[in-house]
Amino acid sequence: MTFPIQCLRIQTAVKNPPEAIYLQGSAEGIALLSELPQPRAESFVRRTLLELRKTDLIIVSGLALGIDACAHEAALEAGLPTVAFVGCGLNLQYPPENQELRNDILKNGGLIVSEHPPDQTALPHFFTERNRLIAGLSKATWVAQAPMKSGALNTAKWAREQHKTCYATPCFPGDPPFAGTEILIDQHDAYPVWNAKCFGRSWPDLLSTLASRRRKSIPRSDADPILNELYRRTAQSGGATTSDLLDWAFGQEISPAVLFERLQKAQECGSVSDRNGVLAAT
Repeated sequence: MTFPIQCLRIQTAVKNPPEAIYLQGSAEGIALLSELPQPRAESFVRRTLLELRKTDLIIVSGLALGIDACAHEAALEAGLPTVAFVGCGLNLQYPPENQELRNDILKNGGLIVSEHPPDQTALPHFFTERNRLIAGLSKATWVAQAPMKSGALNTAKWAREQHKTCYATPCFPGDPPFAGTEILIDQHDAYPVWNAKCFGRSWPDLLSTLASRRRKSIPRSDADPILNELYRRTAQSGGATTSDLLDWAFGQEISPAVLFERLQKAQECGSVSDRNGVLAAT
């Protein structure tokens, strides 16, 4: 059996990225790329947490590579305290790539937590077990990105079992890296997160803090097909779900990224509201 070589242009958060990478493998092997952390998710996490600066929130995560590390880094950048739950003893660092981040957390008044003796090495099942502590000691859990099988969904399961509020990032239906978050939202196990204001369900005082930073409302424009469509659906049926708008955008050849960014900005300035999963123009 032979495997062809493919050239692929990529979008990545890596510093000094190559213009393209070359791949050799089966279709199943190449599909593994979709399971890796996506720059768009990390960028959204960072942007959202920076909105939470000067609040009293504490950011809790697992010090893993990808979204976990991004959450801790963004918390430090925003001046928010952050706590990391690790799956090994405190005399070890796993993964070793995050040693510097661990030091930064400690230097900035954060905390590293483990339920294991100081010299205990990392074992696979420790990471799913520590998720119960992340969910249990947090007021709410945000699943920023999760494929069908992921530790993030495990944390969401613990959050629901402990009757904690769960949030998830919306996505285009069928997008593999976000398939898990899509299920959480569709099954009403999680509220969608468009921006930091969405966390007001769990922290009502957060809304007044963010409202003071709100930018001037975006005026309605006939040149904006996305908001015009939402105004139309709001007038006819009270609004539209994320999935409905994504299906409409696909038919209009509007990319999910453009739709998501436009709706996010409109929510930030108060032109669009989220009413239990139904978006409405205000």
